[in-house]
Amino acid sequence: MPATATALTAEQFLALPEEQQFRRELIHGEIVEMGNARLKHEVLKARVNRALSRYCDQFPAFEVFSETLFVASSEDACIPDVSLVKSDWLGSSDWERQGQGAPLIAVEVVSSEPATRVNQKAEIYLTCGSASVWTVYPETRTVTIEYPDGRSRRLHLGEEIDEPEIIPGFSLRLDSLFEGM
Repeated sequence: MPATATALTAEQFLALPEEQQFRRELIHGEIVEMGNARLKHEVLKARVNRALSRYCDQFPAFEVFSETLFVASSEDACIPDVSLVKSDWLGSSDWERQGQGAPLIAVEVVSSEPATRVNQKAEIYLTCGSASVWTVYPETRTVTIEYPDGRSRRLHLGEEIDEPEIIPGFSLRLDSLFEGM
């Protein structure tokens, strides 16, 4: 589907027939097709999801999702590869509509989407309420973590993802995340 000629609102996007929303996001009012994920992408997404799910089993104050649409703003409806929300966020959602706002943590695995799109999405998440965005780079086996205040950190093999101020007690070693790749 080509880019829309005029910008849509998130409300207009959500009003489209479901087949016109399938594997599409709304970024700055433009409908954008999602690429087809490669096997590495899916394996990394599953590993992050599993690590966060284990954390949520111990700390039920959080929930983890895979490829869930978040209406971050009036012109942005994005689908992070993996997202973490506080459990009380579920109580504020209309179960018939998509999630409002941005997840607490959004995770994007770089594969089929252009880097500029991943950067746009990270900016949207951070501007609209995410406490951090993790961008996973399969080719370099690195992870960049960005924060709303402009800070960022780049992690390499031998290091671990940890967010003591957001999700205390969580850690994921990059060696295990990228094992076999």
